[in-house]
Amino acid sequence: MEVTAGPTKEHHGRSQQVGVADRMTHPGVAPVKISIGIITRERPKLLTRLLDSLLKLSIDTRFSIVFIVVENNHQKTLETELSRFQTATPSASVIYELEPRIGIPCARNRAVDIAIRSGCDLHAFVDDDEQVDPNWLENLTRALWNRQLDLVGGPMRLDACPDTATRWERVIWNGLVHRQTRIERSARRKWTANRDGNVMLATNNWLVNLEWLREAKLRFDESLRLSGGSDALFFRQAKLLGIRSGWVPDAITREHIPKTRLSMAYQFCRGRDQMICSYRAKYPRTSFLLLVRSLSFVTYKSLTAGFLLCFSSLDRGRSLVRSIRMLGGVAGRVVGIFGGRSRHYEIVHGD
Repeated sequence: MEVTAGPTKEHHGRSQQVGVADRMTHPGVAPVKISIGIITRERPKLLTRLLDSLLKLSIDTRFSIVFIVVENNHQKTLETELSRFQTATPSASVIYELEPRIGIPCARNRAVDIAIRSGCDLHAFVDDDEQVDPNWLENLTRALWNRQLDLVGGPMRLDACPDTATRWERVIWNGLVHRQTRIERSARRKWTANRDGNVMLATNNWLVNLEWLREAKLRFDESLRLSGGSDALFFRQAKLLGIRSGWVPDAITREHIPKTRLSMAYQFCRGRDQMICSYRAKYPRTSFLLLVRSLSFVTYKSLTAGFLLCFSSLDRGRSLVRSIRMLGGVAGRVVGIFGGRSRHYEIVHGD
């Protein structure tokens, strides 16, 4: 297993994109080098599930694959798992490095830097609590090159409900499935209408052209270490810099939901923390006009959440999660106004 990669020659300018495009369309030339980045922290069982799904990937002969695993921890704990994975993937490289600064954006930036240092052309991200469909990478790369995009992503669906879930936890799981379905349907409508360039692409299912990233010199904001939201902020900044992005409906990942997330308290906190991140990114300063708008926002969202809460008794609880997250968003707006910050990722869920 390759533990660290030495410096390699980097390519600059638009000439590299021509070379990569030629390699995508003309068999027999040098393969396109694609890195798949995985950020993980204290979840070895979930990581193993992801690695097992990556073993089933359909890999085009034009691709050379590099798996980059960044453990966001103070010491390495995954040598056994990754040694087994490297043995099972002899044709691919596995780079395993440590990022001791606790925080998702720090680890993401480390993975991107490793990919660039290793001479990769494209870089993908997938979360350690997910599994990928066999055609996931092939569908992402096809869409990126056929549509001449620089960033693509696809839908994330939920894995099966845990067998040991209680009836109440199953109600929450059903609400989460309904929420993800609504998000995917909205993105699909935009894709059908050729307006998917504004679909927010999160790093749970993500592929970027590294040439664009090198030229833009854009990275994930490391001030958002434990709050979350750094991938949403990255996407907004990338769009301002002119990145060409698109959604890929058949590039599917599936997220495992641990029982600790199947609670009203967690869903409320998740909605609150997401709103805090969104509010602080959009409104770094508070003004009187913003306070008035926030009052209207809080009133409207509170009334809507109350209606959905009542309606959830008629739709078998499908509106329950939406209602609770909306109430969390109301709380997050208030916290954001007074300068509060989210520390959502301080606690690790899953194992």
